[in-house]
Amino acid sequence: MRVKVNGKKVEIPYRVVNRLDVNRTVDGIIVSTHIGIKVLWDGISFLEVSAPTSYRGHLCGLCGNFNSLPKDDFTNRRGKLLQDPQPFGQSWLVGAKKSCVRPKSVVNMDRSRRCRGRKDHRLCTRLRSQIFDACHKKVNPNMYYKACLQDMCECPTENCYCESFTAYVHECKRLGIQLPHWRKSTRCRTGWDQFSGSGASLGLRFP
Repeated sequence: MRVKVNGKKVEIPYRVVNRLDVNRTVDGIIVSTHIGIKVLWDGISFLEVSAPTSYRGHLCGLCGNFNSLPKDDFTNRRGKLLQDPQPFGQSWLVGAKKSCVRPKSVVNMDRSRRCRGRKDHRLCTRLRSQIFDACHKKVNPNMYYKACLQDMCECPTENCYCESFTAYVHECKRLGIQLPHWRKSTRCRTGWDQFSGSGASLGLRFP
């Protein structure tokens, strides 16, 4: 994976004094800012944003508002609560039109329901298996299982189940539960494994 700061490629670890630090982790790249916000990206599709509790109730955006009330997380840029995730996501687009590709059509929910009967969705049941058993009492896997079914339906590649697995494992880690062998047992690769060359690129910009 490559990292660019203001358009220029940099080597990891990288530091901008009193601004941010960029480091490599087992799972990907972590950007730690001087204001306490951290962003972890696995080089594929998993992105995790963490913030100290002092920001509780003072945030907004795609990751919600950090008030421990999931029901109002779909609040758009204008402060209106939405029910549909697609317009919610689009309301937070930044940059020029070329920066983000807008979806041309909404996924047909009837098709989505039919997809769940496909045999390859059995891969998602691994979340409920002994592979993740050490964490089941702390983190209920059902929400991640449902997300996995949706991912497998909408994603053309077979390993899309790994996205939900990764999210589950990170929540387990946050609670102090380690699952060191889950990748080997599920054949889920890291961004470093998948893009051993130049492949994925993380771009950072600031004044």
